[in-house]
Amino acid sequence: MKCHTATGYQIPLADERGSEIGNVTTLRDYYIAQGPETAACVGCHDRRDNLAHAYLNTSPFGEACSSCHGVGLEFGVDKVHAR
Repeated sequence: MKCHTATGYQIPLADERGSEIGNVTTLRDYYIAQGPETAACVGCHDRRDNLAHAYLNTSPFGEACSSCHGVGLEFGVDKVHAR
């Protein structure tokens, strides 16, 4: 697994990372199991409102994080984490 790469914070996760991870079980969070993008984000962004946002924007068949937080978008992770 290659989580810590030069662009490892960007979403959607590259296939070589996301497909290897699958769902993540985080026993101390408000809900389980989380997709890999969700788990990576809420590891730090762990306030209840962040977790509610993540929960409402995920489903058993995928995560919608990159719809708003993808590279180059207004709320893109690259705009905050690339500082």
